[in-house]
Order: sequence, then C-alpha cells, then structure tokens
Amino acid sequence: VKQALTAEIGVTRFRQKLFLENGASEISDDEVFASVPEKVQLVVMEFCPPNAEEEEEMMWAASENDTAGLEELLKRPLNPMAICEALAEEE
Repeated sequence: VKQALTAEIGVTRFRQKLFLENGASEISDDEVFASVPEKVQLVVMEFCPPNAEEEEEMMWAASENDTAGLEELLKRPLNPMAICEALAEEE
C-alpha cells in the first residue's frame, strides 16, 4: 500500500504511517489484510534531523550494506540527505 501511495503522493514509504480509521492502531508494513478495511488514515511524517550518533549509524549501515539496519533508521524517519549534506560540509 505504501509503495502505491509513494507513486501517488510523492512521499517515501518511510515518512508514511497508516492507521485504522478509528486511529487506535498503526498498520504495520507487513500487514496482510484478511479483508480490506473500509477506511484508513494516512499520516505523513516530517523528517527528523539525525544526531551525530544516528549519522554514524546510517553511514555504517550504508557502507556495510546493512539493509535491515538502514531501514530501521529511515523509519524514524531520518533524512538521508542530511547526512550527505553534513559530509559535503566537512570537505
């Protein structure tokens, strides 16, 4: 669902949160629906600026090809471009 929404609204899946209509619970990324809920609520999250530790974690995960670790960091949602910008400023 989130991948389809990405194409439709232009917001990455990491910044999307889906909730059941009543807002009581978040729909997990790996949710398999036995039946289609009538309505869901989409919340678009803003990026959080990464702190120094998170920048280091993200760079390590990317360099080590740790896709699971990188995905967890992006779900916070941390802005991966902030890290690129920080690296460019250091040069």
